[in-house]
Amino acid sequence: CYRVIVTRTAQKWIDMHRDYLDRSVPLDRNRYDLSRLQATLFLSEKGKDYEGTGMRFERNDGRKIVFGDDVPIKAGDLVVWRYNNAHGIM
Repeated sequence: CYRVIVTRTAQKWIDMHRDYLDRSVPLDRNRYDLSRLQATLFLSEKGKDYEGTGMRFERNDGRKIVFGDDVPIKAGDLVVWRYNNAHGIM
């Protein structure tokens, strides 16, 4: 599936979250399928097309980054990542 997000005024568009939590798995077990991937195609460039934070992301090692600040991103860049990494749009 896909989601296109266009916003011009929101301070916080999508809070930090993890996708597709499997609630049928007991709490003491891994509730995420680590083989599932997600892809983000960036259609804009920070400083040129928007200001503010943009996409926040938690890497596999737990480090939090912002695309466009900590990782250079331009329109047309594709990022492939585990769907259970915490992420949000600010």
